[in-house]
Amino acid sequence: MTCISSLGARSFLKLTLALVALLGFALPISSRATTITNTGGTISGSNSGLSLSSPVDAVGTITGLGQLGTIKITTGALLSGSLQTGGQFNGGTITVTANANGIANGLPSGTGAVFSGTFVGPVTWVENLGANNTITYTLTGSVQGMFFSGGTPEGGTTQITVTLKAPFTGAKVNLAGGVTTLSTVPEPGTFMLLGTGLVGIAFAAKRRWKGSGSTPGGTPKAPALPVAA
Repeated sequence: MTCISSLGARSFLKLTLALVALLGFALPISSRATTITNTGGTISGSNSGLSLSSPVDAVGTITGLGQLGTIKITTGALLSGSLQTGGQFNGGTITVTANANGIANGLPSGTGAVFSGTFVGPVTWVENLGANNTITYTLTGSVQGMFFSGGTPEGGTTQITVTLKAPFTGAKVNLAGGVTTLSTVPEPGTFMLLGTGLVGIAFAAKRRWKGSGSTPGGTPKAPALPVAA
């Protein structure tokens, strides 16, 4: 293992700046996506908005045995289009709450403790024609909120599977299932503190190198010869 002192001030400066550069690439790479799956439940709606409630089967890698809790999705009023053919709704909310089984498998207790968030901007409602003349719908929107495992989720998509032989009219119907994806970006505070510390070390190393009378390679300069009178 090479000691930092043996690198020379100039080499240490280069190494520190390289670490700072790598840190800049680490933040986007550290983002991760968590998938919440649900099966069954109901959905109903009107021009005033949609309301969905469905049992949760899995939260990321947490699956357990049986249902883990409930996901509830609501939207604001219809902005354009229709319930039948698709359109846009004005915002809404998503909450995921664990039941006793979910808590036993590592999920936190409390209403919305697994996830609680809101749609930012319009929510898109799209009609999809499936096999055997069935129809499903996809609800898509940008989401912000708090996730129990840390980080700030940004964006979310929910595949609402409603097996219908005719377009959705808003009446209460049974769901086949759905998938919600939350792209979670870690809080930047830790990265900012680490980056600030590395930059400080880099500047300190640079000042030390300049004040030490060293050559760029870390070798002390030869003392100046006295000038003859």
